[in-house]
Parts: sequence; C-alpha cells; structure tokens
Amino acid sequence: MSTVLSLFLSAVLAVCSLAPAVSQISSPGGPVPALQAAEPLSAAQKQSFAQERQEEYAGQRAAGMAVLPTREAVNALLLQVPGAGEQERAVLNARLAACGVYEFTGAEVFRTNTGLGDVYLDPPAIYYEAWSGCWSITCGGVWNSAEYGGANISGAVGGPDAFGVGFTHTNGQYSAKVIGAAACLADEGRTQYEWTDECVEAGEDGFMFQLQDGCPNPKSYVGQNWAGVCTYDQGFGAYSGVATAFYTHTYDAPAGYTLFFGPVGVEAEPVLEESMVTMYSNDATFGNYPFG
Repeated sequence: MSTVLSLFLSAVLAVCSLAPAVSQISSPGGPVPALQAAEPLSAAQKQSFAQERQEEYAGQRAAGMAVLPTREAVNALLLQVPGAGEQERAVLNARLAACGVYEFTGAEVFRTNTGLGDVYLDPPAIYYEAWSGCWSITCGGVWNSAEYGGANISGAVGGPDAFGVGFTHTNGQYSAKVIGAAACLADEGRTQYEWTDECVEAGEDGFMFQLQDGCPNPKSYVGQNWAGVCTYDQGFGAYSGVATAFYTHTYDAPAGYTLFFGPVGVEAEPVLEESMVTMYSNDATFGNYPFG
C-alpha cells in the first residue's frame, strides 16, 4: 500500500475523510429509474443556474470575496462531500462557493433503494464551477461491516473494486469532454490509502474508477471508504438525465478481468457471477422534469 511521501499526498489522504453514514444498501439488480416522466429531463434550469452562478462569482471576485482556485484544491474539497453530514456539507459548500464552485440546487434526489445493509452509497452530487465553466459530479461510500471479505486477512481482497456514476434517461446532445478526475480508497482510520487521477471509463454514459482494495495488515482495510469526482467541460451544461452512483466489489476475481458499462449496469468480462457484487445509490437528476 502507498504511504505519505509528500505534502501533496498528505492532502490527498486528508480528503478521503469520509464520515460514517446511516447504513443503507442498494438493490443489486441495477439502477432503478426514480421517476417515470412522459417528457424527458430538460437542461434549461441547469443552464440558468450556471449563468446566475457566473454572475455571482464575478461579483464576489470583484469584491475580493472569492478566489481563483486550482483544480487540485477544488478536487480536495469535492472529495470530502461524499459521507459529509449536514453541517459538514454546509461548511464544505461555503468553502467551495468561495472558490466559485456551487452545488446544483435544482437536482432532485429520489429514494429508489431502501433497507439496512453492509454498504452505504451517497447519491451523486452535481456542482457547477463558475471559475472554470465546468461541471463536477461526486460519488462515494463506506463499508459498515467486514463483509468485504472478512477480518484477519492480509493482502489484496479479490481484484480491483470499481466505483463511479452511471447516467440514464439522458436528453440533449452530448458534446462534453472529461477534463479531470480524482478518486481514492482509504482505511477506517484514514492512515493508508490508494488513489488515482484517471478514470478507466468516462463519457456520456458516466464514469468509472478502479482501485485495488486490500489489507496491509489484518486490522486495516484500504477500501473501507471511497470517494471520486469527475469533471466535464461546459458542454455538459446542455446534457440532462439521471445520475446513479455504483460500487462493484470483487471477492475472488481472476486475473485479466475487465469491468464495463452494460445494458443492465456494471458488467464483467469474463462473468464473475458469485465473486462480484454491484450496489447502487439513490438517484439524482442533473436536469429537471418540465412539469406544469
């Protein structure tokens, strides 16, 4: 496992501090559309939101109340959003707003998965970045038990885990480009981690990270917490749909397998059957239904 070798890596470790959340496990059958509408989602409100935030940020910059941030600084804050409690989320959003990054208030979250379980997944959060004109989407979660493979083991746990966000019920021409990403795994004490700044898949269907989870010692599981963020350029503003976070865990995976977006969710080649499980979060819209 990686260790802290620099101040920069220390910062990456710090952003993996995902607060424990109420246990909630998703349906293993795949993302379930939260709301069936006769009309597709519209990006109009999202585009209006972006214009208003551009004007707000310009005014704050002129008054010396906002800064021009770096991508690394923004990602460091966004990676703390998954798992944050209500008060912590408010503090994070205030710090992000000072950097010209605003949570899309038009997003609706629908409870499509219920019940208690071993894993909690945060629904995706959608942010508009007035400082760059880009859109960022977060994902993350936490294990609430040792069902990832059991306690008192050492080394890798199965193959690499995958997590990210899938897009369904999309509307509008997709013309965006992915300009950046960041993701990490951390142990319960946030003292050891794995991280990456690359997606294995990213585009109009969503984005996916893969990182190897494991136990550097029998009492530490690097994979207990995970968080990711993917940033699309301004073309994402005209694209709308439903975003659902996912997490795929492997217990005993063969060498050379691959994970990909399939018609029913995340799939594996070769098929892993009982050695892989995929869980999904509640749905969040990145657009609005034009009711009324």
